[in-house]
Amino acid sequence: MRFNPLAGMTGIIAALACMAGVPHQAAADAVADFYKDKTVTVVVGYGAGGGADTFGRLLGRHLGKHLPGQPSVIVQNMPGAGGFKAVNNVYNTDPQDGTRIVLTSSTHATAPLMGNKKARWDFFKFQWLGNLTRDVAGCVASGRSGIKSIVEGKSRQIIYGASGKSAPSAQQPRSIASILGYKAKVIAGYRGTASQRLAMEKGEIETTCAFWASLALGPQKPDMYFIFGATEISRPFAAPPGVPAARVAALRSAFWGAVTSPELKADAERQRLILDPMTWQQTEAAYRAFLDVPQNIIDRAKAALGQKGGKKKK
Repeated sequence: MRFNPLAGMTGIIAALACMAGVPHQAAADAVADFYKDKTVTVVVGYGAGGGADTFGRLLGRHLGKHLPGQPSVIVQNMPGAGGFKAVNNVYNTDPQDGTRIVLTSSTHATAPLMGNKKARWDFFKFQWLGNLTRDVAGCVASGRSGIKSIVEGKSRQIIYGASGKSAPSAQQPRSIASILGYKAKVIAGYRGTASQRLAMEKGEIETTCAFWASLALGPQKPDMYFIFGATEISRPFAAPPGVPAARVAALRSAFWGAVTSPELKADAERQRLILDPMTWQQTEAAYRAFLDVPQNIIDRAKAALGQKGGKKKK
Protein backbone atom coordinates (compact mmCIF):
# COMPACT_ATOMS: atom_id res chain seq x y z
CA MET A 1 0.00 0.00 0.00
CA ARG A 2 1.40 3.41 -0.98
CA PHE A 3 1.93 5.97 1.86
CA ASN A 4 0.03 9.27 1.40
CA PRO A 5 1.56 12.09 3.54
CA LEU A 6 -1.57 14.20 3.06
CA ALA A 7 -3.83 11.56 4.51
CA GLY A 8 -5.56 12.85 7.63
CA MET A 9 -4.46 16.47 7.10
CA THR A 10 -8.02 17.63 6.60
CA GLY A 11 -8.95 16.49 10.08
CA ILE A 12 -5.82 18.03 11.61
CA ILE A 13 -6.46 21.39 9.92
CA ALA A 14 -10.06 21.35 11.14
CA ALA A 15 -8.90 20.59 14.67
CA LEU A 16 -6.36 23.42 14.59
CA ALA A 17 -9.02 25.81 13.34
CA CYS A 18 -11.25 24.90 16.25
CA MET A 19 -8.40 25.32 18.69
CA ALA A 20 -7.64 28.80 17.33
CA GLY A 21 -11.08 29.91 18.41
CA VAL A 22 -10.76 28.51 21.92
CA PRO A 23 -8.84 31.45 23.54
CA HIS A 24 -11.30 34.02 22.16
CA GLN A 25 -14.31 32.00 23.30
CA ALA A 26 -12.72 31.39 26.69
CA ALA A 27 -12.15 35.13 27.15
CA ALA A 28 -15.76 35.86 26.16
CA ASP A 29 -17.02 33.23 28.59
CA ALA A 30 -14.84 34.66 31.37
CA VAL A 31 -16.31 38.15 30.83
CA ALA A 32 -19.84 36.75 30.84
CA ASP A 33 -19.12 34.77 34.00
CA PHE A 34 -17.74 37.90 35.67
CA TYR A 35 -20.75 40.11 34.86
CA LYS A 36 -23.41 37.49 35.64
CA ASP A 37 -25.31 38.54 38.77
CA LYS A 38 -23.13 41.70 39.07
CA THR A 39 -24.32 45.32 39.19
CA VAL A 40 -22.68 47.94 36.99
CA THR A 41 -22.82 51.50 38.34
CA VAL A 42 -22.96 54.56 36.10
CA VAL A 43 -21.51 57.40 38.22
CA VAL A 44 -22.86 60.87 37.40
CA GLY A 45 -21.13 63.82 39.04
CA TYR A 46 -24.24 66.00 39.18
CA GLY A 47 -27.61 65.98 40.91
CA ALA A 48 -30.74 64.15 39.83
CA GLY A 49 -32.96 65.70 37.19
CA GLY A 50 -30.30 67.59 35.23
CA GLY A 51 -28.93 66.96 31.76
CA ALA A 52 -26.05 64.71 32.80
CA ASP A 53 -28.37 62.65 35.00
CA THR A 54 -30.89 62.29 32.17
CA PHE A 55 -28.30 60.93 29.75
CA GLY A 56 -26.69 58.75 32.42
CA ARG A 57 -30.03 57.11 33.15
CA LEU A 58 -30.80 56.76 29.45
CA LEU A 59 -27.66 54.66 28.98
CA GLY A 60 -28.22 52.85 32.27
CA ARG A 61 -31.60 51.53 31.17
CA HIS A 62 -30.12 49.79 28.13
CA LEU A 63 -26.44 49.02 28.75
CA GLY A 64 -26.93 45.80 30.70
CA LYS A 65 -28.82 44.10 27.88
CA HIS A 66 -25.74 44.37 25.68
CA LEU A 67 -23.12 43.25 28.21
CA PRO A 68 -22.13 39.57 28.46
CA GLY A 69 -23.86 38.07 31.46
CA GLN A 70 -26.51 40.83 31.33
CA PRO A 71 -25.76 42.50 34.69
CA SER A 72 -28.13 44.97 36.27
CA VAL A 73 -27.19 48.64 35.86
CA ILE A 74 -27.84 51.48 38.30
CA VAL A 75 -27.04 55.21 38.28
CA GLN A 76 -25.27 56.81 41.24
CA ASN A 77 -25.40 60.58 41.56
CA MET A 78 -22.21 61.93 43.15
CA PRO A 79 -22.44 65.74 42.87
CA GLY A 80 -19.62 67.95 44.01
CA ALA A 81 -17.06 70.44 42.66
CA GLY A 82 -18.49 70.56 39.15
CA GLY A 83 -18.24 66.80 38.68
CA PHE A 84 -14.68 66.58 40.01
CA LYS A 85 -15.74 64.52 43.04
CA ALA A 86 -17.16 61.76 40.84
CA VAL A 87 -14.27 61.69 38.37
CA ASN A 88 -11.66 61.59 41.14
CA ASN A 89 -13.56 58.84 42.90
CA VAL A 90 -13.89 56.56 39.86
CA TYR A 91 -10.32 57.19 38.68
CA ASN A 92 -8.55 56.78 42.02
CA THR A 93 -10.54 54.25 44.07
CA ASP A 94 -11.70 50.67 43.81
CA PRO A 95 -13.41 48.83 42.32
CA GLN A 96 -11.61 49.11 38.98
CA ASP A 97 -12.93 45.83 37.69
CA GLY A 98 -15.47 46.95 35.09
CA THR A 99 -18.40 47.44 37.46
CA ARG A 100 -18.15 51.26 37.49
CA ILE A 101 -18.11 53.77 34.66
CA VAL A 102 -18.35 57.56 34.81
CA LEU A 103 -19.98 60.30 32.77
CA THR A 104 -17.43 63.10 32.43
CA SER A 105 -17.52 66.75 31.35
CA SER A 106 -15.47 69.06 29.16
CA THR A 107 -13.60 70.79 32.00
CA HIS A 108 -12.39 67.43 33.23
CA ALA A 109 -10.33 67.24 30.04
CA THR A 110 -8.56 70.58 30.44
CA ALA A 111 -8.39 70.83 34.24
CA PRO A 112 -4.98 69.12 34.75
CA LEU A 113 -3.31 71.32 32.13
CA MET A 114 -5.04 74.38 33.57
CA GLY A 115 -3.37 73.75 36.91
CA ASN A 116 -6.34 72.60 38.95
CA LYS A 117 -4.82 70.63 41.82
CA LYS A 118 -8.16 68.97 42.52
CA ALA A 119 -7.97 67.20 39.15
CA ARG A 120 -6.21 64.02 40.27
CA TRP A 121 -6.34 62.15 36.99
CA ASP A 122 -4.66 61.70 33.63
CA PHE A 123 -7.41 62.14 31.09
CA PHE A 124 -5.80 59.83 28.53
CA LYS A 125 -5.54 56.97 30.98
CA PHE A 126 -9.31 56.80 31.08
CA GLN A 127 -10.60 54.00 28.87
CA TRP A 128 -13.23 55.67 26.72
CA LEU A 129 -16.47 53.89 25.91
CA GLY A 130 -17.95 56.56 23.66
CA ASN A 131 -20.08 59.69 23.63
CA LEU A 132 -23.88 59.78 23.49
CA THR A 133 -24.32 63.14 21.81
CA ARG A 134 -22.56 66.20 20.41
CA ASP A 135 -24.01 69.58 21.24
CA VAL A 136 -23.30 73.29 21.37
CA ALA A 137 -23.81 74.60 24.86
CA GLY A 138 -25.51 77.93 25.41
CA CYS A 139 -26.77 80.27 28.10
CA VAL A 140 -30.21 81.11 29.38
CA ALA A 141 -31.49 83.99 31.50
CA SER A 142 -34.65 83.90 33.61
CA GLY A 143 -37.61 86.00 32.55
CA ARG A 144 -37.66 87.78 35.90
CA SER A 145 -34.04 88.95 35.39
CA GLY A 146 -35.03 91.20 32.51
CA ILE A 147 -31.81 90.31 30.68
CA LYS A 148 -32.22 90.43 26.90
CA SER A 149 -28.60 90.25 25.77
CA ILE A 150 -25.21 89.28 27.14
CA VAL A 151 -23.90 92.73 26.17
CA GLU A 152 -25.82 94.10 29.15
CA GLY A 153 -22.84 92.83 31.13
CA LYS A 154 -20.96 95.88 29.94
CA SER A 155 -23.06 98.18 32.11
CA ARG A 156 -24.44 95.93 34.86
CA GLN A 157 -23.38 92.92 36.85
CA ILE A 158 -25.00 89.66 35.75
CA ILE A 159 -25.34 86.92 38.37
CA TYR A 160 -24.51 83.44 37.09
CA GLY A 161 -25.09 80.07 38.69
CA ALA A 162 -22.63 77.19 38.44
CA SER A 163 -22.29 73.64 39.71
CA GLY A 164 -18.69 74.19 40.83
CA LYS A 165 -15.85 76.69 40.60
CA SER A 166 -14.19 74.61 37.86
CA ALA A 167 -17.37 73.73 35.95
CA PRO A 168 -17.98 75.08 32.43
CA SER A 169 -20.85 77.13 33.83
CA ALA A 170 -18.35 78.96 36.06
CA GLN A 171 -15.42 79.13 33.64
CA GLN A 172 -17.45 80.72 30.89
CA PRO A 173 -18.61 83.88 32.71
CA ARG A 174 -15.17 84.30 34.30
CA SER A 175 -13.48 84.16 30.92
CA ILE A 176 -15.97 86.62 29.44
CA ALA A 177 -15.39 89.00 32.32
CA SER A 178 -11.62 88.73 31.90
CA ILE A 179 -11.39 88.91 28.13
CA LEU A 180 -14.28 91.26 27.28
CA GLY A 181 -14.49 93.25 30.49
CA TYR A 182 -18.09 92.31 31.24
CA LYS A 183 -19.33 92.44 34.82
CA ALA A 184 -20.10 89.00 36.25
CA LYS A 185 -20.73 87.38 39.61
CA VAL A 186 -20.61 83.59 39.82
CA ILE A 187 -22.43 81.70 42.57
CA ALA A 188 -21.11 78.12 42.56
CA GLY A 189 -22.21 75.05 44.47
CA TYR A 190 -25.45 74.04 42.76
CA ARG A 191 -25.88 70.28 42.32
CA GLY A 192 -26.61 70.52 38.58
CA THR A 193 -28.74 72.18 35.94
CA ALA A 194 -32.01 71.24 37.63
CA SER A 195 -31.10 73.08 40.84
CA GLN A 196 -29.82 76.04 38.81
CA ARG A 197 -33.15 76.29 36.98
CA LEU A 198 -34.93 76.33 40.34
CA ALA A 199 -32.55 79.02 41.60
CA MET A 200 -33.37 81.14 38.56
CA GLU A 201 -37.08 80.79 39.27
CA LYS A 202 -36.48 81.93 42.85
CA GLY A 203 -34.35 84.88 41.75
CA GLU A 204 -31.16 83.64 43.43
CA ILE A 205 -29.33 83.80 40.11
CA GLU A 206 -30.15 85.40 36.78
CA THR A 207 -28.29 83.28 34.25
CA THR A 208 -26.65 79.92 33.78
CA CYS A 209 -24.50 78.96 30.87
CA ALA A 210 -21.46 77.14 29.59
CA PHE A 211 -20.36 78.70 26.32
CA TRP A 212 -21.41 81.13 23.60
CA ALA A 213 -20.18 79.76 20.29
CA SER A 214 -19.96 83.28 18.85
CA LEU A 215 -17.29 84.14 21.40
CA ALA A 216 -14.94 81.60 19.85
CA LEU A 217 -14.46 84.03 16.97
CA GLY A 218 -11.93 86.80 16.74
CA PRO A 219 -8.47 87.15 18.30
CA GLN A 220 -9.32 84.97 21.30
CA LYS A 221 -10.40 82.00 19.16
CA PRO A 222 -7.53 79.58 20.00
CA ASP A 223 -7.77 80.32 23.74
CA MET A 224 -11.54 79.98 23.85
CA TYR A 225 -11.47 76.86 21.69
CA PHE A 226 -9.07 75.21 24.13
CA ILE A 227 -11.28 76.12 27.10
CA PHE A 228 -14.64 75.32 25.57
CA GLY A 229 -14.09 73.28 22.40
CA ALA A 230 -14.43 70.03 24.29
CA THR A 231 -18.00 70.97 25.26
CA GLU A 232 -18.98 69.59 21.86
CA ILE A 233 -18.33 66.13 23.33
CA SER A 234 -21.36 66.54 25.52
CA ARG A 235 -22.00 63.16 27.19
CA PRO A 236 -18.84 61.01 27.19
CA PHE A 237 -18.54 57.83 29.25
CA ALA A 238 -15.34 56.18 30.42
CA ALA A 239 -14.03 53.28 32.50
CA PRO A 240 -11.16 53.85 34.95
CA PRO A 241 -7.60 52.85 34.03
CA GLY A 242 -7.45 49.63 36.04
CA VAL A 243 -10.22 47.73 34.23
CA PRO A 244 -8.90 44.60 32.44
CA ALA A 245 -8.74 44.83 28.65
CA ALA A 246 -11.32 42.10 27.96
CA ARG A 247 -13.92 43.84 30.11
CA VAL A 248 -13.14 47.23 28.55
CA ALA A 249 -13.72 45.68 25.12
CA ALA A 250 -17.03 44.29 26.34
CA LEU A 251 -18.08 47.66 27.79
CA ARG A 252 -17.20 49.42 24.55
CA SER A 253 -19.13 46.91 22.49
CA ALA A 254 -22.09 47.12 24.86
CA PHE A 255 -22.05 50.94 24.79
CA TRP A 256 -22.22 51.02 21.02
CA GLY A 257 -24.77 48.23 20.91
CA ALA A 258 -27.00 50.11 23.33
CA VAL A 259 -26.59 53.52 21.66
CA THR A 260 -27.47 52.16 18.22
CA SER A 261 -30.30 49.93 19.42
CA PRO A 262 -33.90 50.68 18.41
CA GLU A 263 -34.90 50.50 22.07
CA LEU A 264 -32.55 53.26 23.24
CA LYS A 265 -33.37 55.39 20.22
CA ALA A 266 -37.09 55.11 20.96
CA ASP A 267 -36.43 55.89 24.63
CA ALA A 268 -34.50 59.04 23.65
CA GLU A 269 -37.22 60.09 21.24
CA ARG A 270 -39.88 59.81 23.96
CA GLN A 271 -37.81 62.19 26.08
CA ARG A 272 -37.03 64.45 23.13
CA LEU A 273 -33.31 63.86 23.55
CA ILE A 274 -31.01 64.32 20.59
CA LEU A 275 -28.56 61.50 19.94
CA ASP A 276 -25.37 62.09 17.97
CA PRO A 277 -23.08 59.32 19.22
CA MET A 278 -19.34 58.81 18.84
CA THR A 279 -17.38 55.58 19.15
CA TRP A 280 -14.65 55.29 21.76
CA GLN A 281 -12.03 55.81 19.03
CA GLN A 282 -13.74 59.00 17.83
CA THR A 283 -14.12 60.27 21.39
CA GLU A 284 -10.47 59.73 22.27
CA ALA A 285 -9.26 61.24 18.98
CA ALA A 286 -11.45 64.32 19.44
CA TYR A 287 -10.10 64.94 22.93
CA ARG A 288 -6.52 64.62 21.71
CA ALA A 289 -7.25 67.18 19.00
CA PHE A 290 -8.70 69.67 21.52
CA LEU A 291 -5.84 69.27 23.96
CA ASP A 292 -2.94 69.25 21.50
CA VAL A 293 -2.21 72.98 21.73
CA PRO A 294 0.96 75.02 22.36
CA GLN A 295 1.86 75.92 25.92
CA ASN A 296 1.31 79.64 25.25
CA ILE A 297 -2.37 79.03 24.51
CA ILE A 298 -2.75 77.08 27.75
CA ASP A 299 -1.05 79.93 29.63
CA ARG A 300 -3.38 82.54 28.09
CA ALA A 301 -6.42 80.42 28.86
CA LYS A 302 -5.32 80.11 32.48
CA ALA A 303 -4.81 83.86 32.68
CA ALA A 304 -8.29 84.46 31.29
CA LEU A 305 -9.75 82.28 34.05
CA GLY A 306 -7.51 83.72 36.75
CA GLN A 307 -5.67 80.44 37.28
CA LYS A 308 -1.97 79.92 37.98
CA GLY A 309 0.40 76.98 37.87
CA GLY A 310 -0.44 73.77 36.09
CA LYS A 311 1.40 71.01 34.31
CA LYS A 312 3.74 72.18 31.60
CA LYS A 313 3.39 70.30 28.34
CA LYS A 314 6.43 68.23 27.43
